[in-house]
Amino acid sequence: RRDVYGAWEQYLGLEHSDTAPKRAYTINQ
Repeated sequence: RRDVYGAWEQYLGLEHSDTAPKRAYTINQ
């Protein structure tokens, strides 16, 4: 799951740099 989310975070980061970190933080929490 970490790998999938990591790739997804990078994908979102390319499109939504502001949304990627927020989503990753929420998923981690």
